Amino acid sequence: MSQGAMERHVPGCREDMNGDDPGVLRVMSYNVYGCVDAHRRINLPRIVQIIDDISPGIVALQEVDFEKPLSANRNQARSISERLGLDFCYEPLEKMGRHAFGLAILSRHPLEKPAFTLLPNLHASLNMRKRGALRALIRTPIGEIDFINTHLSVFRIERYLQLRAVLQWSDLARRSRERPVIFCGDLNAKPGSLSYRSVTRYLTDVQKAPNLSSRPEPTFPAKVPTFRIDHIFISHHYRIDHCKVVRNALTIEASDHLPLMAELKRHSADKSLQ
Repeated sequence: MSQGAMERHVPGCREDMNGDDPGVLRVMSYNVYGCVDAHRRINLPRIVQIIDDISPGIVALQEVDFEKPLSANRNQARSISERLGLDFCYEPLEKMGRHAFGLAILSRHPLEKPAFTLLPNLHASLNMRKRGALRALIRTPIGEIDFINTHLSVFRIERYLQLRAVLQWSDLARRSRERPVIFCGDLNAKPGSLSYRSVTRYLTDVQKAPNLSSRPEPTFPAKVPTFRIDHIFISHHYRIDHCKVVRNALTIEASDHLPLMAELKRHSADKSLQ
């Protein structure tokens, strides 16, 4: 586990995000592709606008750049959080000189006890991209949350081993029984795959909630969405009120993935746990 390189920022958090109902928590997962848009330009303001329009209480971001020359050496996680008035933690997965590339969690509620782990890389000679998981405790109006953000390999066996490592590191099997857990990220895993089923043993896929009438929607590629590889999973403590893959004129241009959003409420029987 590495925490030494993790960056934190605790601003005065915005009170107008997360909709109008304090009993609803809106969560978002988004692979921002380094804020590179469909025209191969760094367009951080567009990503900021998309997050602002969706107005989530917590955001899991993947492929977040830091000190990239083409982005004017900007720390994207810090820039996004400052523009939106959010707390954040950021951990680089890869470093090439000063340039880094990694995971971020942004929240309108203060983040506590951030932790990070690198995941196994079996194909280093074929795939130089490193993978990891980022975790934080978040205290929200609907209770404490163990929040996990990850980005897994495109290789099936490596992806499964990485997923097992995340489950072990986060102690997900036990924690999801005892306390609220939200697990987000670009898993590069389609529904029905071994990696996907390893998570749904313990958590519910928000797009497959039995109380929803909407059909699951793909998230990748943004221009012609075909694959459902970006996910939000929740523990039994929550009820899903609404979820949506946000596809509009902004999102199909902003990244190669579409953002996924879910609105959650705590089950009334769990109120005593808050």
